[in-house]
Amino acid sequence: MSKDLVIYIERLREGESTEIDELLSATDLELEDDLLHFMPDIKLSGSAYIAEDHLVLNLDITANASIGCNVCNADVKIPIELKNTYITKDLSDIRGGVFRYVDDLRESILLETPSFAECNDGSCPERAKIEPFLKSESSKKEDSEVYFPFDDLDKKLEEK
Repeated sequence: MSKDLVIYIERLREGESTEIDELLSATDLELEDDLLHFMPDIKLSGSAYIAEDHLVLNLDITANASIGCNVCNADVKIPIELKNTYITKDLSDIRGGVFRYVDDLRESILLETPSFAECNDGSCPERAKIEPFLKSESSKKEDSEVYFPFDDLDKKLEEK
């Protein structure tokens, strides 16, 4: 990790706040994966302060990710914008007066990154090729061998 994302608690003790303005790469946050790739710049801005017995980070995060289309596997660019993301930590959990927030930042970004994407804003041109292999709603009901004992409960109650 090339960036040291830390907050020094003693600098915030007397009502002070620390401004955060960072330009990070995916390798700084260890976000790279086989299927999910982040574009070079991840913009991070916000502030850190102490509220009673908690450290509070209020962050705006802007990033761009790339994931394979569910249908054709082409790369789909996904903009990620997190406004007013809060990370809080109890001061008693912070040892040595130094809080490293890289793990919490990574978690916040990954939680907001979609797991699936489809190119052309959800209408992949390759979808027509796989359509014959997908079950339609009517065939799903006909092929179903699952017994639902209360499926016709409304009809039975009306008959009584």
